[in-house]
Amino acid sequence: MQIYHNPPATVYYLPKIYLSTMIRNSWFLWAIFYCSFVVLIVNRFFKDRIFIYILGLLLTFIIPDSYNLSLYKFMYPYFMIGYFYHKHYNKITDKNVSPQMRTVFSCAAVMIFIILLCFFNHDSYIYTTGYTLAGKEVMKQLSIDIYHFAIGLVGSITMIIFASKIYNKLNDAFIKILSTIGANSLGIYMVSGIIFEYALPGLTNNVTGIHYLLAALESIIILSLLFSLCLKKCSITNVLFLGGRK
Repeated sequence: MQIYHNPPATVYYLPKIYLSTMIRNSWFLWAIFYCSFVVLIVNRFFKDRIFIYILGLLLTFIIPDSYNLSLYKFMYPYFMIGYFYHKHYNKITDKNVSPQMRTVFSCAAVMIFIILLCFFNHDSYIYTTGYTLAGKEVMKQLSIDIYHFAIGLVGSITMIIFASKIYNKLNDAFIKILSTIGANSLGIYMVSGIIFEYALPGLTNNVTGIHYLLAALESIIILSLLFSLCLKKCSITNVLFLGGRK
């Protein structure tokens, strides 16, 4: 990732910041687009046959990781789970699934997540190890990919469980605040991405080691919510930075 600590004084600098940030920082939007396109094709021409989706999953292991493809491929199985969960929601939430079974499932997910978290290390990041098996030690990379997926899945389930428990205990005012942040999360993400990549490096390039205070201060970037709300007020900046969201 290229960071400009001393930005060149050219008229091309700001457009370059904008374009590179939109491509890199919004990778998850591209992932959703590509996964949605796959579902559209399989649903329209193959009637949502599981075999086709599994074939697509197998292909992700041999497709190269260039141009952020590792991140898109990593999102594919989660997207499929969400898609089929929504499609069969009524069956999954049927009264035949007892509260006891739900409790057992929730406890198992949390325990598995805690166990997997004990093995988390530098190779556990998709950014450092990639995804494809091509040109790598197959069994080692495959075990890393399986770990990526497993801890991501049970971790997501664990967070959903805790969020659902906490949500019922929140008052309406706090829920409204969270709803506002959630509704503007895209703007917060894009604005904070620009700050993290182009402002903070110049201010913190002499800082070494782990500084928890610095990390805490950077986390206050949530205040960029105010900035994103301002961007939304102007039609031009709303389109450029927020995709024209209302």
